[in-house]
Amino acid sequence: MSELEKDASNGASNDVQPVFGTMADVVEHVTERYGRAGIRLGAEGADTDIIMTPGAYARFMEGEMGIGESFQDNLCREGSMTIREFTMKRIRGRLMEPPRKTKGYQQDLEHSPIVAREHYDIGNDYFRAMLDPYMQYSCGWYYKGAQNLAEAQEAKLLGTGTKQRLSAGDTVLDIGCGFGGLLRFYHERWNTRGVGTTLSQEQADFARESNKGLPNEFLVRDYRNLEGQFDHIVSVGMFEHVGPEHYEEFFDACVRLLKPGGDVLLHSIFGGGMDPWLEANIFRGGELPTKPQVENAIKGRFIAMDWHWFGRDYDPTAMAWNANMKAARETLRGEKYDDRFFRTQDYYQQACAGRFASRIITAGQVHLFKEPTDGYQMVR
Repeated sequence: MSELEKDASNGASNDVQPVFGTMADVVEHVTERYGRAGIRLGAEGADTDIIMTPGAYARFMEGEMGIGESFQDNLCREGSMTIREFTMKRIRGRLMEPPRKTKGYQQDLEHSPIVAREHYDIGNDYFRAMLDPYMQYSCGWYYKGAQNLAEAQEAKLLGTGTKQRLSAGDTVLDIGCGFGGLLRFYHERWNTRGVGTTLSQEQADFARESNKGLPNEFLVRDYRNLEGQFDHIVSVGMFEHVGPEHYEEFFDACVRLLKPGGDVLLHSIFGGGMDPWLEANIFRGGELPTKPQVENAIKGRFIAMDWHWFGRDYDPTAMAWNANMKAARETLRGEKYDDRFFRTQDYYQQACAGRFASRIITAGQVHLFKEPTDGYQMVR
């Protein structure tokens, strides 16, 4: 039962669901319900926030899946309100379902590559058009005064590397390396050597090409199958794919792969659970961790010397991606990227921006060591 359905029964004896005899009843109920949250649903017009077709009203009764699929399938679209604003109003009006638990098997060795095939392998031309020059598909740091996406991502890369106290010749393992931009930045700034791992063949191909001539190697390999030892481990925007059932397994791998005296810098979105539409359509098998879950998983393995939160900066990051995508839409449009693809990406990016702006999810970094580090200095 969706939250909409649950709330629709409020006031009815014994939680009996209200009966909608006609489609007109459904339209009236959904319109009134969203109207109380300050969202005007209706046909196209100057006073309509979200433009609805008749089929969208019943889908809105289904909760997150129905609402997301309505935007995907063009059953509804933005009127005078953006999807980001619509999401924020839904959150304030308690019209959003709580996140759900993802099935643990989806993050095992057999199933974890699915998200790479379905999302990260959709096309490097698309990601190149959307992302910054270092191809960072994670939260930038606008709080340091960045004026655009490129500056925000460079600030994040510089801050992350500064935390790790990198020196020339240091070896770095990047778990979930994406398009290889972090290791490229680390080498350019500190002359490090690195190994990056991803489950996406497209990302690995891009990383190898963009790091050509640099002492960085890129593997298509699960973190559970990595070998060697490194001075530093970094993982940015990958932990959301690990899953709570595998957190201890992930940190056991980090213990095994880290040299004595080394550090692990983990960057992730936090919030717990997963929006069902987002899990089904964008990040298959994904689940957001919580701070207590990480704290429990590192017990006996690592000590957290610092927690650093900057979730508010994911709102402008996601909206910058959204603007870049829309600017490149006509160039990219074709058989590979059709109108439904762009509607899907638009809903995903703006709905996530709205969640970060509303503070129901956040992003941060935790800096881990095997032993307490004397004189540790936080980097902001």
